[in-house]
This record gives sequence, C-alpha cells and structure tokens, in this order.
Amino acid sequence: MKTGTIAAIAVVLIVVAAIIAISLTEPPRLNRVTGCPTDPGHTKSTVFVLLDTTGRVTATQAEHIEQIVQQAIDGAGAYSQITIFEVLPSREQLLTPVFDYCKPDPDNPFAAPFVQRFDEFRFDRTVMEFFAGIEFDRPTSPIIQAMGSVSTYFRNAEGELSFIIISDFMENSDLLNQYSPGWMSMTEAQEKRLLDSSPRLNGVSLSMGIIARSNVPHHDRDFAEWWMRYLTRSGAMISDQVFSGEQPGEEHIVYAVEWIRE
Repeated sequence: MKTGTIAAIAVVLIVVAAIIAISLTEPPRLNRVTGCPTDPGHTKSTVFVLLDTTGRVTATQAEHIEQIVQQAIDGAGAYSQITIFEVLPSREQLLTPVFDYCKPDPDNPFAAPFVQRFDEFRFDRTVMEFFAGIEFDRPTSPIIQAMGSVSTYFRNAEGELSFIIISDFMENSDLLNQYSPGWMSMTEAQEKRLLDSSPRLNGVSLSMGIIARSNVPHHDRDFAEWWMRYLTRSGAMISDQVFSGEQPGEEHIVYAVEWIRE
C-alpha cells in the first residue's frame, strides 16, 4: 500500500474517532421550557414529590417542608428530573405535575460560563417561586388516591426513581376519615376497598415527611406505623434516600420517616 494511501486512511480514522468522541461528550438536546433532555437515556434520576397542601401548616412547618424537598433537589445530579404534585380535594381528578423541571448541568463544557450561570439561576428561581406560591388548606384530603395517581407516572420515569411524600397522612375522603377517633375500626370495615385502592409502589424507594397535627390526639407513632405497613404492603421500600450531590463526598439525605413539628 502506498504511503499516501496509508496517510489518507489514518486521517479518516482520526476524523471518525473525533466525531465519535464529540458525540459521546456533547450535552443532550434539552426542552427549552423544562430543561429536560429530549432524547431518552440522559436523565440520571427522577425525584417524585407528593405534597399535601390540604391542611394548614405553621411557618416553621412550611420552612421544614421546603428544606426536605431542597435536600433532594440539591443532591440530585445534572439533568435529574424533579416532579412535584399536590393533593387535590377530589378523588376523581388525576393529578398533573405542578412543578416539572430538570436540573441544569453546571459543568457543561459546551456552554459559555454566563449561560451556565443563567440556567442555574433560572432553575433556582423557579424552585423559589414554586414554594412562595403554595397555598395550604383544602376541604378534603384523598391522599391514597393521590398516591395512586402519581404512581401512574413511574413507568415512564428515567434513571433512579425516588418518591417523597410530605403530608399529615390524614386520609379524609369517602374511603376513610382518619380525623375520627374511631378511624382504626373503619379500616377494618373498609379493608377490601383500602386494598383495592392501594397505589402500585412495587420496589419504589419512599420517604415520609409527616406533618404533625397536635390537635389530633391519635396522630402519633401508632398512626405512622399503620401508614408504614400500608405503604409497605403496597410494595414501597421505606428507607433513607441518599443523594450524592455534585461534589465528591457530598451527601444529602431525606430520611425514611421524618416528623415535621409545629
């Protein structure tokens, strides 16, 4: 083979290798609104949050709620999708996300520094505006139905899946009224309906942020344990969820069960 031919082949191979290297390292195409990758396989994790705004909370509780969600957001990696739902008063309504955005990549080598800073600022501002706009206090709280509605989104989620529920867990619907002192006997009478209404949480890592209700005497450890059994029976893995963050050695933890005191 002539020297010129060999050199030409070598140049072609180098160009091909360069194209492959660029295609492997360039950032994914993003949805302009959500900041999420438009092509599958790029979302590293999906964090689902079900936020129960059906009952009033104190300023201290509102701050604690925001801190729990912020732990998951801060610890999620670049292009992780954060999807938040609110419990609606009606059991008949399917939930749609009230917040659905992906974290930007702060280390994107293909973006100018000012673009990176703007993307981060826009995402952080969107989170801040969301929490500033939350309105608590609704007439009913069909929490079980809300969990089932959120679980329908799991099948399309990408990457590692996490589920965080922040609620007083006081089911108040035609299914069950846990404000009643006799709620436990109601669960026995409604056992079949409760089982049929169970959300599908097979293998899902789940954390419970329990908004304390000091005016309800039975809102205690036994109450929480009933919910833990119910969710475990629905397939959930109730556990601490550790988010590794973006820096080496960085950890953000959302605990398996955390009481949000008044």
